[in-house]
Amino acid sequence: MNDQQTDKNFLYRHYQKCRTYVSSSKELCLYADEKFRHSMQVVGAGNYLLKNEKGLQSWTPEQKYLGWLGCLFHDIGRFKEICLRCDNKDLHGANLCKYDHGEFSYEILKAEPQYGNPLLLFPVRHHGHLDSDFFTEEGWLKASPAEQELMKNLFFLIKDADKTANFYLFKRHPEYYGALICGTEEMDSQASPKVLESLTRHELCRNADIASPLDRILRILSWVFDLKFAASFAFLHNLGCIEAMLKRIREHNTDNKSQEMIEKIIRNFIKENINTTNIKGKIL
Repeated sequence: MNDQQTDKNFLYRHYQKCRTYVSSSKELCLYADEKFRHSMQVVGAGNYLLKNEKGLQSWTPEQKYLGWLGCLFHDIGRFKEICLRCDNKDLHGANLCKYDHGEFSYEILKAEPQYGNPLLLFPVRHHGHLDSDFFTEEGWLKASPAEQELMKNLFFLIKDADKTANFYLFKRHPEYYGALICGTEEMDSQASPKVLESLTRHELCRNADIASPLDRILRILSWVFDLKFAASFAFLHNLGCIEAMLKRIREHNTDNKSQEMIEKIIRNFIKENINTTNIKGKIL
């Protein structure tokens, strides 16, 4: 029998250990607090998708439990990242590329016999990566066709739940745009040409192309192109999450022409995908 409270306690112990380790840093304590809350919010988003996405409704209780675990533990590696940032005096994440929290999560779970299921491990490992990284993972390639299908959908579930939870967070708490995305910089600016090109092609914005504070918000907005399930689009549409983000971008975009283009691209994309999946039969 699955004991979800035991699983929650496992996450909580990693959070508390991290919180104690970085207790001298107010910034990192707040970040740890947010990551624990985020994990629970992703569980809520995952439960919504499991109930409302047609392709997931037929899953067995054990399959749904794996999905629940993936949502709960996807960011458990963040607590190791936060401790390393404390060691490196990297309070604001200036060198985030040094810390692959998905890999950290994978390592933590792999070391625990009760969580060492490859069906869980590899989706968690790659939830923050491009789809192509997951589909070239040795653990995926060695799996049977049936295991691959389940693993793929677990991967998509975790990714969608993660992103929808973040979109909802930014709608409810717009102050996070400044605190988590732009830091102390002035947010009023324009989008860079490369970021606008990515949006036009319906692609995730590359970190290497970020050249302005507005680009950082647009990078988050571009996550909408990586959503897979119709229920995710419906969730964001019904709660006005994307419109809230577009409003925030409008307040800080100093170029009206590019703003009109951005809003048209995003609204059309949502409209096209709200009643269908965004997988489109290809590996990105």
